[in-house]
Amino acid sequence: FLNRFIESADPQPETPENEFMQAVDQRLAYANMYFTSSQKPGSKTDRGQVYMLYGEPTEDIDRPVEAAVGPYVIWNYSHSGETFAFADLRKDGSYQLIYSTDERFPGDPQIQGLVDTDTGTSSPTFLRTGRGYEAIILDIRQHRTGTGFQQ
Repeated sequence: FLNRFIESADPQPETPENEFMQAVDQRLAYANMYFTSSQKPGSKTDRGQVYMLYGEPTEDIDRPVEAAVGPYVIWNYSHSGETFAFADLRKDGSYQLIYSTDERFPGDPQIQGLVDTDTGTSSPTFLRTGRGYEAIILDIRQHRTGTGFQQ
């Protein structure tokens, strides 16, 4: 089954190489090189899984020393209108998905809900650790390419 799928996904079957498999191998190697944490290989992390499916983001907003809650990144994919945000909440290098416009990758329910609500009526001050989340939520709202989904 898997071999048939890989063969059918080859965009140029007339060539000896399978370009689809080459792209998968490249994304896997990249994910394992750049997203590995102390707990998981890069391809099994939240960032690695999104990278494996979507590839390199069109826009990568890196906030390495922002907010009291730890560093975070926002990835935008202009071709699909998707936005993903990942935060290193434990400050140990293991970034977790906290926001997504793709319902296949649910983010943190509290953050997801606050980002997706009307900016004039919501206040992110009640989040579990308080200060710091407000800046992340506002940053995601400002930079997302699409609108989120309600869980």
